[in-house]
Amino acid sequence: MLAPACDEPLFQLWKTLSALSSFTLGQVLRSTLVISVLLPLCRFVHRDYAAFIALGPGGTPKTPFGYLRISYLRLFTLKDPLTPPPCTAADRPAQGFLVQLPKRPQPRPSDSSMHLTLHPEDAALVISRGWGERHPLAGCPVLGIGKRLLPEGFVMVYAPQDEKQIEVLHDIVRAAGCLFTMSKNTKYLLVSLPASISRTNDHDEALTALRSAVTTDYGTVFPFSIPEFKIGTLDALVQQADELAKLETGCEGVVGKVGDSLKTILEGDESKISKHKTVNDKPAEQYLKSFHWNKVKYRADKPLGEIISILQKEITSIDNQVKDKYNSYNQVKTNLTALQRRQTGNLATKSLISVVPPSLVIRDSDYLETHLIVVPLTLTKDFLRTYETIAPFVVPRSAQQITTDDEFALYA
Repeated sequence: MLAPACDEPLFQLWKTLSALSSFTLGQVLRSTLVISVLLPLCRFVHRDYAAFIALGPGGTPKTPFGYLRISYLRLFTLKDPLTPPPCTAADRPAQGFLVQLPKRPQPRPSDSSMHLTLHPEDAALVISRGWGERHPLAGCPVLGIGKRLLPEGFVMVYAPQDEKQIEVLHDIVRAAGCLFTMSKNTKYLLVSLPASISRTNDHDEALTALRSAVTTDYGTVFPFSIPEFKIGTLDALVQQADELAKLETGCEGVVGKVGDSLKTILEGDESKISKHKTVNDKPAEQYLKSFHWNKVKYRADKPLGEIISILQKEITSIDNQVKDKYNSYNQVKTNLTALQRRQTGNLATKSLISVVPPSLVIRDSDYLETHLIVVPLTLTKDFLRTYETIAPFVVPRSAQQITTDDEFALYA
Protein backbone atom coordinates (compact mmCIF):
# COMPACT_ATOMS: atom_id res chain seq x y z
CA MET A 1 0.00 0.00 0.00
CA LEU A 2 1.28 3.47 -0.89
CA ALA A 3 1.66 6.10 1.84
CA PRO A 4 1.31 9.86 1.22
CA ALA A 5 4.68 11.56 0.81
CA CYS A 6 3.83 14.75 2.67
CA ASP A 7 4.16 16.29 6.10
CA GLU A 8 3.68 14.52 9.43
CA PRO A 9 -0.01 15.48 10.22
CA LEU A 10 -1.24 14.05 6.90
CA PHE A 11 0.71 10.84 7.53
CA GLN A 12 -0.86 10.36 10.97
CA LEU A 13 -4.34 10.91 9.49
CA TRP A 14 -3.69 8.29 6.81
CA LYS A 15 -2.43 5.80 9.40
CA THR A 16 -5.54 6.26 11.58
CA LEU A 17 -7.93 5.79 8.64
CA SER A 18 -6.11 2.60 7.56
CA ALA A 19 -6.38 1.05 11.04
CA LEU A 20 -10.08 1.97 11.31
CA SER A 21 -10.81 0.52 7.89
CA SER A 22 -9.07 -2.77 8.80
CA PHE A 23 -11.05 -3.08 12.09
CA THR A 24 -14.39 -2.34 10.41
CA LEU A 25 -13.77 -4.87 7.65
CA GLY A 26 -12.97 -7.64 10.17
CA GLN A 27 -16.08 -6.88 12.21
CA VAL A 28 -18.26 -7.00 9.11
CA LEU A 29 -16.78 -10.35 8.09
CA ARG A 30 -17.39 -11.85 11.54
CA SER A 31 -20.98 -10.55 11.65
CA THR A 32 -21.65 -11.96 8.19
CA LEU A 33 -20.30 -15.36 9.24
CA VAL A 34 -22.47 -15.44 12.40
CA ILE A 35 -25.59 -14.43 10.46
CA SER A 36 -24.94 -17.06 7.78
CA VAL A 37 -24.83 -19.74 10.50
CA LEU A 38 -27.63 -18.50 12.76
CA LEU A 39 -30.18 -17.72 10.06
CA PRO A 40 -30.59 -21.31 8.79
CA LEU A 41 -30.53 -22.54 12.39
CA CYS A 42 -33.31 -20.13 13.37
CA ARG A 43 -35.37 -21.21 10.38
CA PHE A 44 -34.91 -24.88 11.32
CA VAL A 45 -35.87 -24.26 14.97
CA HIS A 46 -38.92 -22.27 13.86
CA ARG A 47 -40.15 -25.03 11.54
CA ASP A 48 -39.35 -27.73 14.09
CA TYR A 49 -41.16 -25.88 16.89
CA ALA A 50 -44.20 -25.35 14.64
CA ALA A 51 -44.25 -29.09 13.89
CA PHE A 52 -43.98 -29.81 17.63
CA ILE A 53 -46.99 -27.57 18.34
CA ALA A 54 -48.93 -29.16 15.48
CA LEU A 55 -48.73 -32.57 17.19
CA GLY A 56 -51.53 -31.45 19.51
CA PRO A 57 -52.09 -32.35 23.19
CA GLY A 58 -49.78 -34.96 24.63
CA GLY A 59 -47.68 -35.86 27.62
CA THR A 60 -45.20 -33.04 27.09
CA PRO A 61 -46.62 -29.50 27.44
CA LYS A 62 -46.69 -27.52 24.19
CA THR A 63 -44.48 -24.73 25.55
CA PRO A 64 -40.93 -23.57 24.79
CA PHE A 65 -39.75 -25.47 27.85
CA GLY A 66 -41.51 -28.62 26.63
CA TYR A 67 -39.86 -28.18 23.22
CA LEU A 68 -36.41 -27.87 24.84
CA ARG A 69 -37.08 -31.01 26.87
CA ILE A 70 -38.08 -33.00 23.78
CA SER A 71 -35.10 -31.60 21.84
CA TYR A 72 -32.72 -32.78 24.58
CA LEU A 73 -34.26 -36.26 24.68
CA ARG A 74 -33.86 -36.53 20.90
CA LEU A 75 -30.12 -36.78 21.43
CA PHE A 76 -30.62 -40.23 22.99
CA THR A 77 -33.41 -41.71 20.85
CA LEU A 78 -33.26 -44.86 18.76
CA LYS A 79 -31.89 -44.47 15.27
CA ASP A 80 -34.61 -46.76 13.92
CA PRO A 81 -37.78 -47.41 16.01
CA LEU A 82 -38.58 -50.37 13.73
CA THR A 83 -35.52 -52.25 15.04
CA PRO A 84 -36.76 -55.01 17.40
CA PRO A 85 -35.47 -55.04 20.99
CA PRO A 86 -32.67 -57.50 21.77
CA CYS A 87 -33.45 -60.82 23.47
CA THR A 88 -31.17 -61.77 26.36
CA ALA A 89 -30.74 -64.72 28.68
CA ALA A 90 -31.99 -62.55 31.55
CA ASP A 91 -35.47 -62.16 30.02
CA ARG A 92 -38.19 -63.53 32.29
CA PRO A 93 -40.11 -65.40 31.03
CA ALA A 94 -37.72 -66.80 28.46
CA GLN A 95 -40.25 -66.76 25.60
CA GLY A 96 -42.99 -64.45 24.40
CA PHE A 97 -46.73 -65.06 24.44
CA LEU A 98 -47.79 -64.23 20.88
CA VAL A 99 -47.69 -67.17 18.47
CA GLN A 100 -48.48 -65.31 15.25
CA LEU A 101 -50.06 -62.11 13.98
CA PRO A 102 -51.55 -61.26 10.58
CA LYS A 103 -49.94 -58.59 8.45
CA ARG A 104 -51.51 -55.18 9.05
CA PRO A 105 -53.03 -54.05 5.73
CA GLN A 106 -53.56 -50.33 6.30
CA PRO A 107 -50.83 -47.75 6.81
CA ARG A 108 -50.12 -46.38 10.27
CA PRO A 109 -52.95 -44.15 11.64
CA SER A 110 -52.09 -40.66 12.83
CA ASP A 111 -53.56 -40.81 16.35
CA SER A 112 -55.26 -42.91 19.09
CA SER A 113 -52.27 -45.21 19.52
CA MET A 114 -51.45 -46.85 22.86
CA HIS A 115 -48.23 -47.78 24.63
CA LEU A 116 -47.54 -51.26 26.02
CA THR A 117 -44.54 -53.09 27.45
CA LEU A 118 -44.09 -56.38 25.60
CA HIS A 119 -41.70 -59.30 25.79
CA PRO A 120 -38.81 -58.73 23.30
CA GLU A 121 -40.06 -61.61 21.11
CA ASP A 122 -43.62 -60.24 21.11
CA ALA A 123 -42.36 -56.72 20.39
CA ALA A 124 -40.36 -58.03 17.42
CA LEU A 125 -43.45 -59.80 16.06
CA VAL A 126 -45.64 -56.70 16.49
CA ILE A 127 -43.09 -54.55 14.64
CA SER A 128 -42.43 -57.01 11.83
CA ARG A 129 -46.17 -57.44 11.12
CA GLY A 130 -46.76 -53.68 11.03
CA TRP A 131 -48.84 -53.31 14.21
CA GLY A 132 -46.54 -50.90 15.98
CA GLU A 133 -43.04 -49.59 16.58
CA ARG A 134 -40.75 -49.09 19.53
CA HIS A 135 -40.94 -45.87 21.48
CA PRO A 136 -37.99 -43.65 20.46
CA LEU A 137 -36.62 -43.77 24.02
CA ALA A 138 -37.20 -47.51 24.63
CA GLY A 139 -34.13 -48.90 26.37
CA CYS A 140 -32.10 -45.71 25.81
CA PRO A 141 -30.06 -44.36 28.76
CA VAL A 142 -30.40 -40.60 29.13
CA LEU A 143 -27.44 -38.47 30.22
CA GLY A 144 -28.22 -36.53 33.39
CA ILE A 145 -30.82 -39.05 34.55
CA GLY A 146 -28.52 -42.02 34.94
CA LYS A 147 -31.02 -44.70 33.96
CA ARG A 148 -33.30 -45.83 31.17
CA LEU A 149 -36.57 -43.97 31.08
CA LEU A 150 -38.43 -46.83 29.38
CA PRO A 151 -37.91 -50.61 29.13
CA GLU A 152 -36.53 -52.23 25.97
CA GLY A 153 -39.92 -53.65 24.98
CA PHE A 154 -41.90 -50.40 25.33
CA VAL A 155 -43.91 -50.33 22.09
CA MET A 156 -46.37 -47.90 20.54
CA VAL A 157 -49.23 -50.00 19.12
CA TYR A 158 -51.24 -48.40 16.31
CA ALA A 159 -54.97 -47.82 16.77
CA PRO A 160 -57.32 -50.42 15.22
CA GLN A 161 -59.32 -49.41 12.15
CA ASP A 162 -61.95 -52.17 12.07
CA GLU A 163 -63.35 -55.06 14.11
CA LYS A 164 -60.77 -57.59 12.93
CA GLN A 165 -57.95 -55.29 14.00
CA ILE A 166 -59.63 -54.90 17.40
CA GLU A 167 -59.38 -58.69 17.85
CA VAL A 168 -55.67 -58.56 17.04
CA LEU A 169 -55.27 -55.70 19.52
CA HIS A 170 -56.90 -57.88 22.19
CA ASP A 171 -54.18 -60.51 21.66
CA ILE A 172 -51.43 -57.89 21.96
CA VAL A 173 -52.94 -56.42 25.15
CA ARG A 174 -53.29 -59.92 26.60
CA ALA A 175 -49.59 -60.58 25.90
CA ALA A 176 -48.66 -57.36 27.72
CA GLY A 177 -50.80 -58.37 30.70
CA CYS A 178 -49.25 -61.85 30.80
CA LEU A 179 -45.75 -60.36 30.80
CA PHE A 180 -46.62 -58.07 33.69
CA THR A 181 -48.29 -60.73 35.82
CA MET A 182 -45.61 -63.37 35.25
CA SER A 183 -42.64 -61.04 35.76
CA LYS A 184 -44.04 -59.35 38.87
CA ASN A 185 -46.04 -62.27 40.32
CA THR A 186 -48.98 -59.88 40.45
CA LYS A 187 -52.42 -60.94 41.59
CA TYR A 188 -54.25 -57.77 40.55
CA LEU A 189 -53.68 -55.66 37.44
CA LEU A 190 -55.22 -52.22 36.91
CA VAL A 191 -55.74 -51.68 33.16
CA SER A 192 -56.67 -48.40 31.50
CA LEU A 193 -57.51 -48.66 27.79
CA PRO A 194 -59.09 -46.23 25.31
CA ALA A 195 -62.76 -46.80 24.49
CA SER A 196 -61.71 -47.04 20.83
CA ILE A 197 -61.11 -50.78 21.31
CA SER A 198 -64.88 -51.07 20.69
CA ARG A 199 -66.65 -50.11 17.50
CA THR A 200 -68.90 -47.50 19.14
CA ASN A 201 -66.32 -46.00 21.54
CA ASP A 202 -68.71 -46.91 24.36
CA HIS A 203 -67.18 -47.63 27.79
CA ASP A 204 -69.51 -50.55 28.57
CA GLU A 205 -68.90 -52.13 25.18
CA ALA A 206 -65.14 -51.65 25.64
CA LEU A 207 -65.39 -53.46 29.01
CA THR A 208 -67.30 -56.29 27.35
CA ALA A 209 -64.64 -56.52 24.65
CA LEU A 210 -61.91 -56.68 27.27
CA ARG A 211 -63.77 -59.43 29.13
CA SER A 212 -64.04 -61.45 25.94
CA ALA A 213 -60.30 -61.02 25.33
CA VAL A 214 -59.21 -61.98 28.86
CA THR A 215 -60.48 -65.51 29.30
CA THR A 216 -60.80 -67.28 32.64
CA ASP A 217 -57.41 -68.88 32.01
CA TYR A 218 -55.81 -65.47 32.55
CA GLY A 219 -58.13 -63.85 35.10
CA THR A 220 -61.44 -62.09 35.67
CA VAL A 221 -62.24 -58.52 34.62
CA PHE A 222 -64.13 -56.17 36.94
CA PRO A 223 -64.99 -52.50 36.38
CA PHE A 224 -63.03 -49.99 38.44
CA SER A 225 -65.08 -46.82 38.24
CA ILE A 226 -63.58 -43.40 38.88
CA PRO A 227 -65.31 -40.05 38.32
CA GLU A 228 -64.47 -37.36 35.78
CA PHE A 229 -61.95 -34.99 37.37
CA LYS A 230 -61.33 -31.31 36.84
CA ILE A 231 -58.05 -31.55 34.95
CA GLY A 232 -57.20 -27.89 34.32
CA THR A 233 -54.35 -26.91 32.02
CA LEU A 234 -51.91 -29.35 30.45
CA ASP A 235 -48.98 -27.77 32.31
CA ALA A 236 -50.80 -28.29 35.62
CA LEU A 237 -51.57 -31.90 34.68
CA VAL A 238 -47.90 -32.62 33.93
CA GLN A 239 -46.92 -31.20 37.33
CA GLN A 240 -49.67 -33.20 39.03
CA ALA A 241 -48.40 -36.35 37.33
CA ASP A 242 -45.10 -35.90 39.19
CA GLU A 243 -47.00 -35.32 42.45
CA LEU A 244 -49.07 -38.46 41.85
CA ALA A 245 -45.87 -40.47 41.34
CA LYS A 246 -44.58 -39.23 44.71
CA LEU A 247 -47.97 -39.99 46.27
CA GLU A 248 -47.86 -43.53 44.90
CA THR A 249 -44.40 -44.05 46.39
CA GLY A 250 -45.63 -42.73 49.75
CA CYS A 251 -48.68 -45.02 49.70
CA GLU A 252 -46.55 -48.06 48.90
CA GLY A 253 -44.18 -47.13 51.72
CA VAL A 254 -46.99 -46.83 54.29
CA VAL A 255 -48.67 -50.08 53.19
CA GLY A 256 -45.32 -51.87 53.28
CA LYS A 257 -44.66 -50.48 56.77
CA VAL A 258 -48.04 -51.75 57.97
CA GLY A 259 -47.31 -55.17 56.46
CA ASP A 260 -43.87 -55.36 58.11
CA SER A 261 -45.36 -54.31 61.45
CA LEU A 262 -48.01 -57.03 61.22
CA LYS A 263 -45.38 -59.65 60.40
CA THR A 264 -43.32 -58.58 63.41
CA ILE A 265 -46.26 -58.40 65.82
CA LEU A 266 -47.85 -61.67 64.68
CA GLU A 267 -44.46 -63.41 64.28
CA GLY A 268 -45.00 -64.17 60.59
CA ASP A 269 -48.17 -66.23 61.11
CA GLU A 270 -49.92 -65.82 57.73
CA SER A 271 -53.23 -67.17 59.01
CA LYS A 272 -53.36 -64.36 61.59
CA ILE A 273 -51.95 -61.74 59.23
CA SER A 274 -54.59 -62.45 56.56
CA LYS A 275 -57.34 -61.55 59.04
CA HIS A 276 -55.92 -58.02 59.25
CA LYS A 277 -55.47 -57.48 55.49
CA THR A 278 -58.63 -55.42 55.14
CA VAL A 279 -59.57 -52.12 53.50
CA ASN A 280 -62.46 -50.28 55.15
CA ASP A 281 -63.23 -53.48 57.09
CA LYS A 282 -63.44 -55.48 53.84
CA PRO A 283 -61.03 -58.10 52.49
CA ALA A 284 -58.79 -56.57 49.81
CA GLU A 285 -60.31 -58.63 46.98
CA GLN A 286 -63.87 -57.71 47.93
CA TYR A 287 -62.88 -54.04 48.22
CA LEU A 288 -61.37 -54.03 44.71
CA LYS A 289 -64.37 -55.78 43.16
CA SER A 290 -66.85 -53.37 44.77
CA PHE A 291 -64.76 -50.20 44.60
CA HIS A 292 -66.64 -46.90 44.60
CA TRP A 293 -65.09 -43.45 44.71
CA ASN A 294 -65.77 -41.67 48.01
CA LYS A 295 -67.46 -38.60 46.54
CA VAL A 296 -68.12 -37.08 49.97
CA LYS A 297 -64.53 -37.18 51.20
CA TYR A 298 -62.83 -36.65 47.82
CA ARG A 299 -65.20 -34.48 45.84
CA ALA A 300 -64.65 -34.79 42.11
CA ASP A 301 -65.88 -31.23 41.51
CA LYS A 302 -62.77 -29.91 43.23
CA PRO A 303 -59.56 -29.31 41.25
CA LEU A 304 -57.39 -32.39 40.87
CA GLY A 305 -54.50 -30.65 42.62
CA GLU A 306 -56.65 -30.13 45.73
CA ILE A 307 -57.62 -33.82 45.82
CA ILE A 308 -53.94 -34.79 45.55
CA SER A 309 -53.14 -32.44 48.44
CA ILE A 310 -55.85 -34.06 50.58
CA LEU A 311 -54.49 -37.53 49.83
CA GLN A 312 -50.92 -36.45 50.64
CA LYS A 313 -52.00 -35.09 54.03
CA GLU A 314 -53.95 -38.27 54.75
CA ILE A 315 -50.99 -40.48 53.88
CA THR A 316 -48.74 -38.42 56.16
CA SER A 317 -51.31 -38.72 58.97
CA ILE A 318 -51.59 -42.50 58.50
CA ASP A 319 -47.81 -42.83 58.50
CA ASN A 320 -47.58 -40.95 61.79
CA GLN A 321 -50.36 -43.09 63.29
CA VAL A 322 -48.57 -46.29 62.27
CA LYS A 323 -45.34 -45.04 63.87
CA ASP A 324 -47.11 -44.03 67.10
CA LYS A 325 -49.01 -47.30 67.41
CA TYR A 326 -45.94 -49.39 66.68
CA ASN A 327 -43.91 -47.44 69.24
CA SER A 328 -46.72 -47.91 71.78
CA TYR A 329 -46.73 -51.64 71.03
CA ASN A 330 -42.98 -51.85 71.57
CA GLN A 331 -43.31 -49.98 74.88
CA VAL A 332 -46.06 -52.31 76.10
CA LYS A 333 -44.03 -55.32 74.95
CA THR A 334 -41.00 -54.05 76.87
CA ASN A 335 -43.08 -53.52 80.00
CA LEU A 336 -44.62 -56.97 79.66
CA THR A 337 -41.21 -58.58 79.26
CA ALA A 338 -39.98 -56.80 82.38
CA LEU A 339 -43.08 -57.90 84.29
CA GLN A 340 -42.64 -61.50 83.19
CA ARG A 341 -39.02 -61.37 84.22
CA ARG A 342 -40.09 -60.18 87.66
CA GLN A 343 -42.53 -63.06 87.97
CA THR A 344 -40.22 -65.80 86.71
CA GLY A 345 -36.75 -64.55 87.68
CA ASN A 346 -34.76 -65.10 90.87
CA LEU A 347 -35.31 -63.23 94.13
CA ALA A 348 -33.03 -60.41 92.99
CA THR A 349 -35.16 -59.56 89.92
CA LYS A 350 -38.73 -60.80 90.34
CA SER A 351 -41.57 -59.13 92.19
CA LEU A 352 -41.75 -59.95 95.91
CA ILE A 353 -45.44 -59.16 96.36
CA SER A 354 -46.46 -62.81 96.22
CA VAL A 355 -43.45 -63.95 98.26
CA VAL A 356 -43.49 -61.74 101.37
CA PRO A 357 -46.35 -62.36 103.85
CA PRO A 358 -48.03 -59.05 104.75
CA SER A 359 -47.78 -59.89 108.45
CA LEU A 360 -43.99 -59.54 108.33
CA VAL A 361 -44.14 -55.91 107.20
CA ILE A 362 -44.49 -53.29 109.95
CA ARG A 363 -46.96 -50.62 108.78
CA ASP A 364 -48.43 -48.67 111.74
CA SER A 365 -45.26 -47.60 113.59
CA ASP A 366 -43.67 -44.17 113.63
CA TYR A 367 -40.30 -45.55 114.71
CA LEU A 368 -39.89 -48.95 113.03
CA GLU A 369 -39.95 -50.06 109.41
CA THR A 370 -39.21 -53.32 107.62
CA HIS A 371 -36.46 -53.65 105.01
CA LEU A 372 -36.24 -56.57 102.59
CA ILE A 373 -32.72 -57.75 101.75
CA VAL A 374 -31.75 -60.35 99.14
CA VAL A 375 -28.47 -62.07 100.01
CA PRO A 376 -26.47 -64.50 97.84
CA LEU A 377 -26.43 -67.93 99.45
CA THR A 378 -22.65 -67.91 99.60
CA LEU A 379 -22.71 -64.75 101.76
CA THR A 380 -25.51 -65.73 104.16
CA LYS A 381 -23.19 -66.37 107.15
CA ASP A 382 -21.36 -63.07 106.65
CA PHE A 383 -24.68 -61.23 106.43
CA LEU A 384 -26.02 -62.74 109.67
CA ARG A 385 -22.77 -61.86 111.41
CA THR A 386 -22.61 -58.23 110.27
CA TYR A 387 -26.14 -57.00 109.37
CA GLU A 388 -26.58 -55.29 112.77
CA THR A 389 -23.76 -52.91 111.86
CA ILE A 390 -24.80 -52.13 108.30
CA ALA A 391 -26.66 -48.99 109.45
CA PRO A 392 -27.47 -47.29 112.76
CA PHE A 393 -30.63 -48.22 114.66
CA VAL A 394 -30.85 -51.80 113.32
CA VAL A 395 -32.84 -53.90 115.79
CA PRO A 396 -30.50 -56.65 117.07
CA ARG A 397 -31.42 -60.24 116.22
CA SER A 398 -34.29 -59.01 114.03
CA ALA A 399 -33.25 -60.71 110.74
CA GLN A 400 -35.77 -63.32 109.65
CA GLN A 401 -35.37 -65.55 106.61
CA ILE A 402 -38.50 -65.56 104.44
CA THR A 403 -37.56 -67.85 101.54
CA THR A 404 -34.68 -69.02 99.35
CA ASP A 405 -34.09 -70.08 95.73
CA ASP A 406 -31.10 -71.56 93.89
CA GLU A 407 -29.04 -68.37 94.16
CA PHE A 408 -30.40 -66.06 96.88
CA ALA A 409 -31.99 -65.93 100.32
CA LEU A 410 -34.57 -63.31 101.27
CA TYR A 411 -34.45 -61.70 104.73
CA ALA A 412 -36.78 -59.22 106.43
